[in-house]
Amino acid sequence: MMAKLFSMLVLIGAVSAQSVIVQKGNVQHQAQPLRQGMYATQLDGQSYLLIPKSTVDSLLQRIELLQAEQQRQQRIIAAKDSLLKAYQNVEERARQYIAVQQQLLHVADSLYVGYKQLYKDARALIGYGKYALWGQVSLARLGNPASWQALGSVGIGFQNWMVGYQFGTQFQGISVGIRWPVGW
Repeated sequence: MMAKLFSMLVLIGAVSAQSVIVQKGNVQHQAQPLRQGMYATQLDGQSYLLIPKSTVDSLLQRIELLQAEQQRQQRIIAAKDSLLKAYQNVEERARQYIAVQQQLLHVADSLYVGYKQLYKDARALIGYGKYALWGQVSLARLGNPASWQALGSVGIGFQNWMVGYQFGTQFQGISVGIRWPVGW
């Protein structure tokens, strides 16, 4: 069919500004102008358009450009879809990570509260408080010639710090110390 159409187009008669005649075999058909350079005709009951080759070439070139642009846009869309999927995966992993961190924080908080209560209970059992009064009796070798003498000491304590006053028959002094609990 296309071969017939091309042969008919080759056989187009004289073209004037007013009329175009298409000849098929021995029969001539008048083409009606549609727009500038475009004509329509009827051949064997079918409608045909007659378009100049330069217009067809221009349209084909525009079609190729539009197809190239369409392919470019499809690649851009595919890349953006890929990025969107990657972002969604990162977001999902971040949500999972946050959920795990929240669970860990809850466990750590409950452990902290538990250990804090355990410390308070142990301190109550041991009898170790923030404030303390203490007394002490010691033997020391003092004097010349050295002899054993009894010394007394009284003091106060705050948490692990202790301050005391020491006294004896020939001795007086102040002591400052620290207490380190060893855990038994």
